[in-house]
Amino acid sequence: IAEKNLSVLEIERHHLTALYQSDFMWLHCPDGYVGTSAAFEMGVAFSRNIPIYSNEKPADDVLASFVHEVPSVFMAMESLERSTS
Repeated sequence: IAEKNLSVLEIERHHLTALYQSDFMWLHCPDGYVGTSAAFEMGVAFSRNIPIYSNEKPADDVLASFVHEVPSVFMAMESLERSTS
C-alpha cells in the first residue's frame, strides 16, 4: 500500500536507498525464480560489496554464484557477524 502511488522507478529508488544502508541483502527467490528487479538489485549489491543471502539458490547459475545459501535470515546475520569479527 505504501508504494501504491509510486512509479516503478520511484519504487526501485526506495529499494536501492534501503540496500545502500544495509549490511546484507536477503534474496527471496521461490523455487529459484529471480525477477528482473531482484537481479538488478543483486548486481548493485555485488558492486557495493554487500553480501547476498538466501535460503534458496537462484535457478540461474550466474546469479546463484553471488548468493550465500543459509537456512534463515537469522543465520545470515550470524554469518555476517562471524565474517566481520
